[in-house]
Parts: sequence; structure tokens; C-alpha cells
Amino acid sequence: MWRVGLSCSAAPASVHREIRSTMSQETFSVDGLHCRGCVGTVEHALSTIPDVHSVQVELDVNGVSRVTVDTDRHLVDTEVQQALDKEGNFHLV
Repeated sequence: MWRVGLSCSAAPASVHREIRSTMSQETFSVDGLHCRGCVGTVEHALSTIPDVHSVQVELDVNGVSRVTVDTDRHLVDTEVQQALDKEGNFHLV
């Protein structure tokens, strides 16, 4: 049976939560991807960069693929290329 007019003492009177989002998306053009296996390799390589949260690849087997990275900071081309070099023959364009 519920009693009207009583409040739960376990519940906080108010909750204030501040959420800050500094995530941004960066897009790179990458050459050398030929199949879904290459996509997985590039996604894994770029995911190892600190502050990267996700990587999405739009594969273009006949040209340059588009790679979108969700990150907390600006990524420098040289660090992206270094990560790619560790995994295969992929190049920023």
C-alpha cells in the first residue's frame, strides 16, 4: 500500500551532472585499400592512436578510401601515417 505525501529519503533531492564533449571527427583520404580485410587492418591501426574512439572506412577499391575518425583531439598526418605504416602499405593522400 502506498502512502500519499511521503517522499523517499533514499532519493537525492536533485542531481546535477555536467557532461563535456570534446570529441570531433576528422576525415582522411587513404590509398592502398583493396578489400574488407584492408578495412579491418586500417580500422585497427588507427584505433591504436591515443584518444581515438572509433574509425569508419568507406572502401573504394578503385580509388582512394575515405576514413573518418572520432577523436578527442586533432590528429597530425604524420601520426596517422605512422600508424598505417605499422600495419601495411597504406598511404594518406
